[in-house]
Amino acid sequence: MAAPKTITLSEPIQAHGEEVTELTFRGPTLGDLEEYELTTAGLSKGSTIIGLTSKLTGLPPSSIRKIEGRDLAKIQEVVTGFFDESLQTGET
Repeated sequence: MAAPKTITLSEPIQAHGEEVTELTFRGPTLGDLEEYELTTAGLSKGSTIIGLTSKLTGLPPSSIRKIEGRDLAKIQEVVTGFFDESLQTGET
């Protein structure tokens, strides 16, 4: 499985009663992706972004919804980066 990737949020959010300043994403499995739409441009729908971010970070969707919009590009880069990484290294 791909190594976890971490981003720093522009503004902290609350999750599980604690302040969260970073998101750590685990690599997605096909099961994780089964219910979400991905395009070559990245995550497409708002519900996809929230759901997949929640699934890969372990934080509740209600907390993910509070992330600043300016962090969207970082989130998309991390998620799509898991796929680019395997293509570049030849890992399967």
